[in-house]
Amino acid sequence: MDTDETNAAGSNADQRGQGATPKLLYKYLDHHGLDAIANLELKVTPPNEFNDPFEFIPRFVAETEGDWQAFYQNSKKQSGFPPIGYDEFRRTYSISRSVATVRTKFQNLSSKLFAVLCLSADPQSVTQWGYYAAGHSGLVLELKMTEQPFSALIDNKLLITVRYCNADERKPQPIHSMLNEEGTTEIERLLLDAAAEKSREWHEEKEYRLIIALGPMRFLQSRLVGGRVMHFVKFGAQTINRVILGAKASAEFEREVRKAVALRGIPNDRVIRASIDLENYCVRA
Repeated sequence: MDTDETNAAGSNADQRGQGATPKLLYKYLDHHGLDAIANLELKVTPPNEFNDPFEFIPRFVAETEGDWQAFYQNSKKQSGFPPIGYDEFRRTYSISRSVATVRTKFQNLSSKLFAVLCLSADPQSVTQWGYYAAGHSGLVLELKMTEQPFSALIDNKLLITVRYCNADERKPQPIHSMLNEEGTTEIERLLLDAAAEKSREWHEEKEYRLIIALGPMRFLQSRLVGGRVMHFVKFGAQTINRVILGAKASAEFEREVRKAVALRGIPNDRVIRASIDLENYCVRA
């Protein structure tokens, strides 16, 4: 994404990077990609389980009288708060200290309500093949965004195009938006804004994110895996347009993938293998 796109101002939708929806997006997977095909499901991740500590952290700011009023009313609810008035409170306390608390509160609440599916617009990213596809030995699923459940989520404007930005380019969120408003609608708004922002260092990922509400939904399944609850979004075999094996995928892994694809009624020629172009130092898929 170039600088002009990253810095473009506009509506909330524009700031979140929403625009023309690609018909195909890609999911990089390690050897668990075989399970994704066999079970026709992809793991989705709550915001507080991402590895990057800067993910889904809104840029909360504390500047207005509304922020102070919200900080005071919220503090009064805390155990052991002294019986002081608002004016004395302002002279005594530092509002900036509450920002860390608000961030934690946001992550905890949003992670109870929503999970995220990360996709890419690029199936030939050298770094993503290395990071997410077991060093080119896993696979990439080429997914049709015109199929359910993805099309329904897109229709509800829950597909976000990530924009890569510096810290001061992140959208400021007044602290009282979180202290005063804890409803699902406000948490969703903050999450959609936060999902659209990522550090510039990740720009090569060309990432899209689907925001999925946790709860009783036809295409969502939650279950215990290794002693913890994990969430999976279900999809139909027709959603898989191609399966791209990594250039270093083993022959045994390829056989297992082709077997799983055949059991799902997907034509064998939809499984291809990426190649490494040593002349141009790139991946071909």
